[in-house]
Amino acid sequence: MVRIITGKYGSRRLKTPNNKSVRPTKDRVKESIFNQLFNIIGSYQNKVILDLFAGTGNFGLECISRGAEQVVFVDNDYRQVTLIKENAEKLGIDSSQYHVLKADALSLDYQIYNPDLIFADPPYKMKDIDRLFQKFQELKKDSIIVFEISRHYEIPEYFKEYLISQKEYGFTKANIFKR
Repeated sequence: MVRIITGKYGSRRLKTPNNKSVRPTKDRVKESIFNQLFNIIGSYQNKVILDLFAGTGNFGLECISRGAEQVVFVDNDYRQVTLIKENAEKLGIDSSQYHVLKADALSLDYQIYNPDLIFADPPYKMKDIDRLFQKFQELKKDSIIVFEISRHYEIPEYFKEYLISQKEYGFTKANIFKR
């Protein structure tokens, strides 16, 4: 079960895919991440969020529920793009609060959106993960990046200076960076 934890849409369930192509973040992990983020950013008011490898839209929809101004969801699979739109509509979210892109997260120019907060939950077996960190270096100062990945993945040395939190949850490692 995947649900919105708190805020305007709190306790509402999200639709998940029937296939194994998406692994939605478990509620306890998501709640822990959002508790950490509260201590870092406080309010989501006036924040622009970029949800990469969005899958169900779990992270971005949680941000909207907590008051985010705008969320851009990015996924390269049309099934997930459709699912994100269905979940947003199911919750009754105004379409002016979000935009869903069918795009490759590695070829997108993040600066166009000027995000305050980025969620990146790439496939654990993705080959070019290090390229994400190169793209993160282009972000504005003080951008927050939540990066969820296999616990076996090692953060590139040149990006470790931005790491402010790292926690393991079973096979998952949640990293929070401040650019």
